[in-house]
Amino acid sequence: MRGIAAAIFGFAVLTASVGVCAQESVGEVGIGLESFGLENVSRAGEWTGVSLSLTDHGDEPRNVIVRLKGEDPDGDPPLYERAVTLNPGAKQRVWLYVRLLHQMTRQTSFEVTVHEAMDDAGNSNEGFAVGRLLARTTISPARVLSSFEGMIGVVGAQSMGLDLYGESPSGEAWATLGHERTEVIRGIKAGSITGGAGSLPDRWMGLMGLEALVWADGDPSELGADRLRGRAIREWVARGGHLIVVLPGIAQAWTSPQALGLYEDFLPAVRINTKEDVSLDAYRALLTWRDVPLPESATVHDFDPVEGYQATDAIHILNGPDGKAVVVRRLIGTGAVTMIGLDLMNRRLMAQRVPEADVFWHRVLGRRGRLMPNSELKKELSMVKLQSRTPVVYYDEKIASEIAKTGKAALGVILGVVVFLVYWALAGPISFGVLRKKGKVRYSWLAYVGCAFVFTLIAWGGANAMKPSRSDISHVTLIEHVYGQNLDRARSWMSVLIPRYGEAELSVSSGELFEGRELHHAMASWDAPPPQSTLFQKFPDARGYRVESRMPDTLRIPVRSTVKQIRVDWAGGPRWGMPQPTQEVDGTGRPGIRFSRKGELDAGLLVGKLVHDLPGVLHDVVLVVNRVQKPLRKGQVPGSSLVMGGASMAFKIPVWEPGTALDLSRVTKIGRDASGGKTQLSAFLTDSFLEGLVPRPRATAALNAGSIDLTDGLTAAAFFDQLPPPEFAEQVTRSRALARRAATHTWGSRWWFTQPCVIIVGQLGGVGDEPIPSPVPLLLDGKEVVSDGRVLVRWVYPLKEQPPRYTARKVEDE
Repeated sequence: MRGIAAAIFGFAVLTASVGVCAQESVGEVGIGLESFGLENVSRAGEWTGVSLSLTDHGDEPRNVIVRLKGEDPDGDPPLYERAVTLNPGAKQRVWLYVRLLHQMTRQTSFEVTVHEAMDDAGNSNEGFAVGRLLARTTISPARVLSSFEGMIGVVGAQSMGLDLYGESPSGEAWATLGHERTEVIRGIKAGSITGGAGSLPDRWMGLMGLEALVWADGDPSELGADRLRGRAIREWVARGGHLIVVLPGIAQAWTSPQALGLYEDFLPAVRINTKEDVSLDAYRALLTWRDVPLPESATVHDFDPVEGYQATDAIHILNGPDGKAVVVRRLIGTGAVTMIGLDLMNRRLMAQRVPEADVFWHRVLGRRGRLMPNSELKKELSMVKLQSRTPVVYYDEKIASEIAKTGKAALGVILGVVVFLVYWALAGPISFGVLRKKGKVRYSWLAYVGCAFVFTLIAWGGANAMKPSRSDISHVTLIEHVYGQNLDRARSWMSVLIPRYGEAELSVSSGELFEGRELHHAMASWDAPPPQSTLFQKFPDARGYRVESRMPDTLRIPVRSTVKQIRVDWAGGPRWGMPQPTQEVDGTGRPGIRFSRKGELDAGLLVGKLVHDLPGVLHDVVLVVNRVQKPLRKGQVPGSSLVMGGASMAFKIPVWEPGTALDLSRVTKIGRDASGGKTQLSAFLTDSFLEGLVPRPRATAALNAGSIDLTDGLTAAAFFDQLPPPEFAEQVTRSRALARRAATHTWGSRWWFTQPCVIIVGQLGGVGDEPIPSPVPLLLDGKEVVSDGRVLVRWVYPLKEQPPRYTARKVEDE
């Protein structure tokens, strides 16, 4: 539809202005760029925060509207704005939140303007209308990551070994020995809202692109005076974020009454015990495989659970050699807060390049694969081989084609061509031939006019018959639920056909609460990620539309009876009947799931039953059981296998119908296929299952980018962090493909492969299935509308904690 409309209106080529820094504005208000993204790092295709400083040169306080002119694939620029009160001569810091296009680069520039705010409660954002222009300037980002790179933020100046996740050959966008390169953004400050560049944003959208936020330095009570930034972190965690708190040697900042008053219901529910003069050599297996000297006198904090809390409020992830927990975790919504009791900022520890990411951080973040500095890799592998990473597979590229509404447009074009050809034939050679044969050529002009009239009526009638009379919405949606948490999160890509001209309002149902706090949804126009992204076909009558930057849950967009593609990030109370245990298994009187015990001969790995009430048949289901991390052993060289090793099993279930009990005792039996009704099941080591998701070409021809379908692509994206790394065989054509994602960052398996749990991933809808409505409550002009499409469901059940044991024997890399 968009292609036809663009052909009618004309085409325009995407252009970009050149600029690398903020230009000082000239006007009544001074505008300065503090930070474009966290520590001036942003990623193409993602939401990012832009921090500006405003200085009013006027004589008295006044309300103003600050606005950033963004980009839209249709050419209608979104005007991200917010109202703020300025005081004369006082510099004030303001955050704006914008979604960047996948085609954005460092050369892309953005116009920032400041306007007088006019009272107008009925026709504006935040009760203000835009008045007189006060200032204008142009800004550009300092550093833009590609859509294929991940991000981890660090509050503090030191990386603590995390920097190896950012190693890449010659600055490429992939990891040297893995798939996705992860940029480690150091130097983020807790600071106050009036502080300098690099401090934390005041809305969760500014953190949306992070896989994890590691808090290593800075007093958390500094957020106390600015509740907005504390709430932003809380909401980001509830929406799937992973906050990791590294306790310093003196942990008073996190144990003071002020800090506990702010975070007691947010941090793991543990009592912190501090031990001084501890030799870290006893913890060597947790920190490094190398025989390097470790501090003989360090501070270690271990943790005891506090009574009266749920098991998921204080999960032991890693223990010390004395059996005391030194890494604990609390689950919040679909996210987690992890606390580390080892002083990783110890200077003598950092001097030895310890901890090593593939020894310690893999077991916290849920990553896999060997990590080495490029300087060491050059001794073992040819850098030419590392730089030649083919073939490549893009797991989320087919989202765009799945939601594209090109079928009706193509049919209209075909019918138009057919009607024109028939008209040309009848009005021309056929009618002329018949009339000449009858000797009445003088009537040929009447035949021509008659054919033109008839076919005009046919074309007009056909066009009206094919013209859509109601809105039509297709979608691809990811939804996640963690059992025991009263929250779902979802990301939906939608194509919205609005069959009229003028203006329309798209919004997400608001008022969702989590733990008594309102959630802020995010909606923006969406462009297809690479490799599908192309030059945009813009409308010549481009019109800007206003977006409340801090609450972008509503878009008032121009419509031209064409399709608008959007991305929505939503969270709220469960809207669907997610899987629920129905069998009491542990003597508590409550239904649940547990590991089987010795002597339960008829049981599989698990005991329990599950039933779901989802709005359709769940198909292509994968059930993964994670039991325990690999044992810890001094001197064990890290390999490329899962942190769980052979203690992770995967079971394939072709279909699971609503209301049908899934008997986990039968499903998780190992050694033979099991049957539950009509469902045939197969068991795999999870590593073997994951290998099947990363293509390995057999011929010399490069793997086509579109060689993996959307079903397998979405499943692979759900386990992206655990995909087996590429191989560097002598013959590159036998190597495992380089896996990439551009639209599904932060939707991988993340920390779930560091603790015992059950993960179920399945899909609703798709080719040959009944279309499924999106769980995201989309409203058109204030009324909820139904969409049709495909949904990937991920459901997680946390199991009883089981930290890895220490062992003296050699542990083979499984």
